[in-house]
Amino acid sequence: MANSILLIAGLGIGKPKAIGGELMKNRILLSYLNNQLKGITSISFIDTYEWQRNRIMGILYSLMKTVFSKSEHVMISVATPSALKLLRLFDIFRLDKHKKIIYLVIGGSLPERIERNPKVLRYLSRCFLICPETKFISEYLQNRGLNNVMHVPNFKNYEFVPQDKKSCKTFKTVFFSRVCREKGVELAIEAVNSLSDKYSVNLDIYGPIQPDYREHFMSLMASSSSVNYMGILKPDSDETYEVLSNYDLMLFPTFHVGEGFPGALIDAYISGLPVIASDWKYNSEIIVEGVTGWLVPPKDVHSLEVAIENAIKNGDSLAKMRLNCVQEAKKYHVDNVLPKLLKEIGITINTD
Repeated sequence: MANSILLIAGLGIGKPKAIGGELMKNRILLSYLNNQLKGITSISFIDTYEWQRNRIMGILYSLMKTVFSKSEHVMISVATPSALKLLRLFDIFRLDKHKKIIYLVIGGSLPERIERNPKVLRYLSRCFLICPETKFISEYLQNRGLNNVMHVPNFKNYEFVPQDKKSCKTFKTVFFSRVCREKGVELAIEAVNSLSDKYSVNLDIYGPIQPDYREHFMSLMASSSSVNYMGILKPDSDETYEVLSNYDLMLFPTFHVGEGFPGALIDAYISGLPVIASDWKYNSEIIVEGVTGWLVPPKDVHSLEVAIENAIKNGDSLAKMRLNCVQEAKKYHVDNVLPKLLKEIGITINTD
């Protein structure tokens, strides 16, 4: 079948407990390809979720399966270290002569890796298309001489429309991410604890707890009356958006070194939820200052506290921002993102 696609991606197929931004994005991608290209394009995939057990064997298996695959297009959507190793092998075997390799960049560490090892640019130049999630990385690659770059932001598939938020005496904030120190959860906890002496404010935390952080995190929960751990929400579901839409503000004071385009920010927008985020990595591309949220300096509890206090005092502006967030989310709907990518690689979507 013409225009066949092989997707190499972390999917966690058959693993209900496998969650995370990369997996969710790739599942949406695979579902979209299957639904939109059914009958006109053959879709196959290699699930790299098991690579975590033996990455080298996983990469070699993927190489061999790709060599013998009849697919014209090969989409790679895995974490940067593994993606670059795979692209290096593709370069050695010159697979670009026979297949169109499309690299969907996961996370935000690619520029740093190129700076450490400029030879990476050769592997990237062999790709038919490189698709970073952020404009900054796209421009960086172009400035390094690559002309095969297309900005493809993170995306979601949703139909949810938030209802008007019910008034509540308590100002409700939420943290929705992997729970670890680098995602800024302790900064959020400290800021809300401090403000709770002056205002009726609380913080609910959702997300998987990093195993080696659990004991410390639970001790933080035990010492605070204003902060609660609420468990894990079902990813990319109306249930999740419904829960998030009941909050006044999302807190995302991350300083994670590998941060790219966090899907949680799109989840917030879909839910009509303004965000206070750290001005870290590429967050300034996603948060529209004063329109969909505010940015504060990284690792600065005082600035985070001041921003939350300002939001508490300006409820009318928050109501308008909720509407702005819903509008902003539309930019990241799969129907507004992926058709452009498919058109670029020469595949027409079935519109029947």
